Amino acid sequence: MGTVTDQYGRNIQIDEDGLRSLYKEPGSGKHIVESENYEECRGKRLPWIRHVLQYSRSVYLSEATVNGKFRRSYIYTAVASIPVKSGFVGSYFVIVVLEDGNKRLRFLTAYAISSLNSFLKRIEPGRPIGES
Repeated sequence: MGTVTDQYGRNIQIDEDGLRSLYKEPGSGKHIVESENYEECRGKRLPWIRHVLQYSRSVYLSEATVNGKFRRSYIYTAVASIPVKSGFVGSYFVIVVLEDGNKRLRFLTAYAISSLNSFLKRIEPGRPIGES
């Protein structure tokens, strides 16, 4: 938890709400923070979450109206080569950061995508950004 500054000088808060994404109740799929719902594979994302937020220059801005409310989110991305017995497998990391009503940025969730087409679908609604 704490604050991370991205390559464009934006401060992003990683707080308890964001860490909820490390937990998933098997039955409902909801992010309920209980020790039995902690998923180790999600916890292993923490080091690369901070790294991508701090160093990625591949950031996309997405603006939409959800349930009648305007929502702005930033999608931070990175590509990784994961070593396997037969060589390397590419994976795309996606980190979603939401802007609240006070223009504060807060980490929401992070996940890996193994398919290029799925990755492109995810970033398609956004537009690449630089300083803003």
